[in-house]
Order: sequence, then C-alpha cells, then structure tokens
Amino acid sequence: MFFPIFVSLEHKKCVVIGGGTIAVRRVRTLLDFCNDITVISPTICPEMEYIVKENKITYYSRCYRQGDGKDVFLLVACTNDRTVNHQAGEEAKTSGAFVSVADCKEECNFLFPGIAAEEESGAVIGVCASGKNHSLAKKLTGQCRKLLKGLGNLE
Repeated sequence: MFFPIFVSLEHKKCVVIGGGTIAVRRVRTLLDFCNDITVISPTICPEMEYIVKENKITYYSRCYRQGDGKDVFLLVACTNDRTVNHQAGEEAKTSGAFVSVADCKEECNFLFPGIAAEEESGAVIGVCASGKNHSLAKKLTGQCRKLLKGLGNLE
C-alpha cells in the first residue's frame, strides 16, 4: 500500500523520459499542475507533437543521457527500453526526486495516480490501486470524474 500525498509542482522541474502514449497521458495530467515539464525522447507520437507545438513543454529530440535525471523534482520513465527506464529512475532517485518507472513498480518511489479534478472548487482526487489493478484504478478515476462534474449537486 502506498500513502497518498498531495504536493505542489508549481516551479518544480518535472521530466518525462519517453514520447509515446503513456508519456502523453502523464504529460497531459502534469500540465494541470506543473509549468516546467521537459520531455526527452528521440521520437514522439502525434499527440505529443501537438503538445510541443502548443509550447506547453520543453522537448529534446534525443535519447536519455546521464545527467537528465539530476536535479529534478519528479521524473517519469516511460520508454519501451527497460535499461533506459531503470537508469533514468535510479539517477533521479539519487538526487532525491519522486520517480515513477512505468514498466517496474518496484523501482518507483511513488505511483502515478489516476486524477480527477475540478478547477473551480480546487477538488482533486488521486486514485491508485497500489499498482495491482490498473483496470480498477481507471474505472474508479472515471467514477470520481463523474462525481466532480456533479459537484454543484452536492452543496
């Protein structure tokens, strides 16, 4: 079981290693909370290209290099290369960063939650199934989003 914690990402450096569909999901979530996101990947999917064109993130079109995980607050390693994910995660952890390694729960020091948020009220719900049941976490996140959409009915 992981303890839920809510932290400010304002003015904190967040790095995503990878440019595919998982990276896009992580970046889209982070964009609501962080204004300093860097993506490092030799290639990116069309959805990530769109985010880059909107100038919402910094993008380096290259492979991960030693030093990319240094002095970051949060790092997400989500490439299709196990070795790269491991190296990036280990480097960031030695700097004290929060690290999510998409293909190895045991190498994470936090699990990236499903997020349901409602901006006007400031309500944020994080959903996690401790890395054991992604389908359940996805369903619960969807239900939480529906709940927040009906927030006006709760008052």
